[in-house]
Amino acid sequence: MSQALIELSNALAEATERAAAHVAAVHSGPRGSSSGIVWRAGLIVTADHALNHDEEIQVTLADQRVVPGRGSR
Repeated sequence: MSQALIELSNALAEATERAAAHVAAVHSGPRGSSSGIVWRAGLIVTADHALNHDEEIQVTLADQRVVPGRGSR
């Protein structure tokens, strides 16, 4: 493989690793799971249709901790 492709591959792997720290899994009952972005501490942004605001919501963070969540508009 050429050096340029190796450098591109390494750069993409590093960018993916950095971005992964800001992605969470959002679990909301029978609707299944959706992904979310850690916008700031304590705030995960996900698609509105992924949540029903009266269901129990659990969030799995990048470090594998599972924390409770709540819907908000």
